[in-house]
Amino acid sequence: MQTDNNKYKIIIFDGVCLLCNSAVYFLHKRLRFREYKFVASQTNEGKELTDQFNLGNLPEETIVLIKENNIYTKTDALFHIVDDLPLKWSVIKIFKIVPRPIRNWAYNIISKNRHLIFGKVEGSE
Repeated sequence: MQTDNNKYKIIIFDGVCLLCNSAVYFLHKRLRFREYKFVASQTNEGKELTDQFNLGNLPEETIVLIKENNIYTKTDALFHIVDDLPLKWSVIKIFKIVPRPIRNWAYNIISKNRHLIFGKVEGSE
């Protein structure tokens, strides 16, 4: 698959996860959507991007942001995305003062339990 990775910022997310789908809905409404492309990891395009960028199982475990051919995951991806949200959402960036290992530890807890806590899209599994 040929993709112009400089034209779009690509967000790969777990398309089965209700939390992830809600986050994508929230982001799609607030981001300048022409700059972002949202791709569920379970789709053919998601699988092609996963292979193209050698992501392995990452899209199943975390949000992945491909921006200018760089890969960002977990809280780093979130902070890059917040940079493009309207100004009022920039308050979220205060959490950057928390060291990355601690931020990502909290992210991992939510990620590992997201299906249990928030559920899955009907018809999956």
